[in-house]
Amino acid sequence: MYGNEQHKTTFYGKVAKYFTDHKTDSTLKFVGSLAKIEAKNERGTTAHNKIEKAKELFKEIHGSVFQFEHCWKILKDFPK
Repeated sequence: MYGNEQHKTTFYGKVAKYFTDHKTDSTLKFVGSLAKIEAKNERGTTAHNKIEKAKELFKEIHGSVFQFEHCWKILKDFPK
């Protein structure tokens, strides 16, 4: 069932799966953008500048802004 015919647990389960799938996909793409910026190894570039450049690159490549920076900041220090 779709729309308003489905049970609320089914609906919210689908919402959670969609969010998790897109957050993970988007975050991995951002990590790729950041890796490209870091590979340039530009002298005098701060970590903050690298992140900003990676967000710009992400937008250029994927046509949308990176929406999960808050998640990435938490997860970046954890083992994969």
